[in-house]
Order: sequence, then C-alpha cells, then structure tokens
Amino acid sequence: MPKKPTRMSSSFNLLPPLRAADRKVLRASIQDNGVQVPIVIDQDSCIIDGRARHEIAQELGIKCPSIVRQFKDDSERASYALM
Repeated sequence: MPKKPTRMSSSFNLLPPLRAADRKVLRASIQDNGVQVPIVIDQDSCIIDGRARHEIAQELGIKCPSIVRQFKDDSERASYALM
C-alpha cells in the first residue's frame, strides 16, 4: 500500500502553479471523476508529481491515489518532475 504524502518539497515544485482557469477545470474533473492519475511520491513521502491533484483532492475530501518511486538523488527527482 502506498504511503501517504507527508510534505510538498519546494525543491521539486519546478513547474509554476496551475493558472486559475486550468485549476478550475482540473477541480471539476476531480470532483466528477476522482483523481484518475496517481500522484508520485518519493521514498521520503515528498510529492514529486501531482501537487495540484493532491491539493484539490484534499480540498474536496476525495481519495488521492499515489505511487512511491525510489530516487537515488535530487537530480533524479528533478528530472522525473520535469518529464
């Protein structure tokens, strides 16, 4: 069973926050369909991919699936986050 994310590291918030219009569309989708793409957390429970999905799911009280990936270092985390 995947761990719950415990923090959002600013080190891997390499992409800007969603624009308000995009966030509104994502929120409506999550509200209607749930989170369809799991967020990615690292072995330290830090969100690497899916920050907005996680935040919106929490706001709506909806389960947010996650997968845990092992990364050898911050460079590997950053590369994954920018894929």
